[in-house]
Amino acid sequence: MKEHILILSANILFAVSMPVFKYLLTADVSPEAITIMRATFACMMVWLASLFMPKEKVLPKDLRTFFICALCGVGINQWLFAAAILKEPITAFGVFNTHSLFV
Repeated sequence: MKEHILILSANILFAVSMPVFKYLLTADVSPEAITIMRATFACMMVWLASLFMPKEKVLPKDLRTFFICALCGVGINQWLFAAAILKEPITAFGVFNTHSLFV
């Protein structure tokens, strides 16, 4: 049940973010700037959560893989989402729904 509540919370956050980003994009904020803001905020939240989690040793080769995955999963997806919302909200909805297929 806990997992379902977390998934519902994430979906609510994404649903709320769509009109906010549409407003920001009409206020002359570029998709790249929104992507950087979202990625920075996500990075800070993960770092904050890591302060309360047990520490694990990560191999340097795994760090490189994590970085590439994060760049593809967060950076490229968020940039496509922000660029798509400029076109039509339905396009952004398609990018949002296909994200889990590609990550």
